[in-house]
Amino acid sequence: MRAVAWSGDGRRLAALGISGTTLIWDLDQGTVVGEIPSLPGETIALDWHPTADLIALGGVEGDLWIWDVAAGTVVRELERQAERVRVVTWNPAGSRFLSGDAGGTVRIWDATEYQPLLTIQDGDAEDQFRTAAWNPDGSLVATGGENQLVRVWDVASGAELRTLRGHRSAILAIAWSPDGRTIASGAGDFTARLWNADGSERAVLRGHTSFVYTVAWNPDGRTLLSGGDDGTVRFWDVGTAVELRQLRGFVGGVIHARFSDDGASILTVSREPLLRIWDAATGLELRDLQGGLGRVFRVAWSPDGATMLTVSAADGRVRIRDAQTGVELRQWAIEGESIYSAAWSRDGSALALGTIQGRLRIWSFAVDDWILDQETAGGWLYTVAWSPDGSRVATGGSSGRLQIWNVADGSEFAGWSGADEDIFSIDWSPDGSRLLTGSSDRYARVRTVADGALVSEVEHRLIVYGVAWSPDGALVASASGDSTLRIWRPESGEVVQVLEGHAGFVRALAWSPSGDRLLSGSDDMTARIWDVARGRELGRIRDDLGAVYTVAWHPSRDEVATGGENGSVQIWQADTDMLIGEIERRVCQVYEDDAIRQFVPEWRGCAQIQPTATN
Repeated sequence: MRAVAWSGDGRRLAALGISGTTLIWDLDQGTVVGEIPSLPGETIALDWHPTADLIALGGVEGDLWIWDVAAGTVVRELERQAERVRVVTWNPAGSRFLSGDAGGTVRIWDATEYQPLLTIQDGDAEDQFRTAAWNPDGSLVATGGENQLVRVWDVASGAELRTLRGHRSAILAIAWSPDGRTIASGAGDFTARLWNADGSERAVLRGHTSFVYTVAWNPDGRTLLSGGDDGTVRFWDVGTAVELRQLRGFVGGVIHARFSDDGASILTVSREPLLRIWDAATGLELRDLQGGLGRVFRVAWSPDGATMLTVSAADGRVRIRDAQTGVELRQWAIEGESIYSAAWSRDGSALALGTIQGRLRIWSFAVDDWILDQETAGGWLYTVAWSPDGSRVATGGSSGRLQIWNVADGSEFAGWSGADEDIFSIDWSPDGSRLLTGSSDRYARVRTVADGALVSEVEHRLIVYGVAWSPDGALVASASGDSTLRIWRPESGEVVQVLEGHAGFVRALAWSPSGDRLLSGSDDMTARIWDVARGRELGRIRDDLGAVYTVAWHPSRDEVATGGENGSVQIWQADTDMLIGEIERRVCQVYEDDAIRQFVPEWRGCAQIQPTATN
């Protein structure tokens, strides 16, 4: 999710996905009621007019558009900006709107004739602009970016009135208090800050363990919420600067949040699950708006490679499909619960399922029924993993507790609590004596199963989303939001390779059965295959429809599977030459030779491409 904007009456939401398509949600019904397709140049920013059904859109190539929601079309196309558009935002009256590009050029536009009225320069291409917000009466604008400054500008004259200094990293969010006397900011230094109208710093709000992406005021001005990459929303008493409580369990971080106009509820936007509504007083979840999105959270081949398991966000179900034809063979749903994680037992005789309600379920194919229904430490179960001998299952999630369960009777074999951090991934060593975990505190760790003793750990710069043990147990790999993968020795924590190249969070990884290659999936809409010994990229798969959340390697063939934001599962050849051929075949299914030669002049022609039976 790139950006969101609420309609003036607060009853609809425009949500811009990574693919560039914007969905219009009816928040009362929890359904999608409209769509804005990705416009030429790719949409990356938007805002809804406060009183009219108009949405301002900004593009990666500097384009600016005005979209009429009722008519379903672009009604204005404005002068192109020099750099990608970071922000578009209407003033409270809807008479003007602001655009800001990555080069630091901020323009104020007349909302009747759509002509520029004022240009402000905040930063440059090296010191990129990030965010802006109007004050309640529309007379002032606050801006922020990579220069670590919050600047306040007079809209009438363009004069810089104040410069707020204190953050030690990029400014990512700004919001004015309802009375216009206080500015809240969030930054990459893991803090939110409050500033007085005269520019003095009022308070530093500490508690987040990663970037703070969003800040929002309660309409009464007494409570501020902040959301960040650490997967939490935190409530702060503005008067005392004390943290009141948290909402947890947001995979991949919270990128937007706001109070309803009456302050009774909160809407949060995160990468997984996307849209949720909460009771502001109790912190209880009221609604999860996932229907129709169809994202694939998990994909895994059965041990014999004949079937494939998928977990979908659209309905929280697990499905088993024929791996060759894609035909659905059966599915599982749990009344009143939503399945988030799933894993095959090593012999394929059972499935372990984890729900967002914190329950572990095990299905036996032998008896064709559930054989375990176990309540865990609570919170979302992001990950479940079978021991090599199939006698135990390890679980981890938003509770921060790593637990091991005996499958025979459901008793807890062992459990350890860390620093109250979310556990996103677990894998057993091939001999079953150690566990590898990845968590939101930026660490991947190896622990002994017998007593939970820490054997080794490796620190990333951001959340560790995926971990996996090599087939021979000699190496482990971890994937992180810092866009890297690290290959290291489990006994010592010695890093032997850092794999760099992804341009977004790396969400998933999988070893080849031979252990000489590694597969990774990322928010940058690619899956990549890496040479483990040399630490270099061998090939990549680009999915232009969205982020890659899950990857898997076939247990006996050189094929890989990817799934993610676009809701589909795709199977690819993993051999580099075969992969290139497969990509060429898919291009030829969509484009003619003349169109391809506009980008690849030496193109040999689709007639020369050999057909394949692979999906």
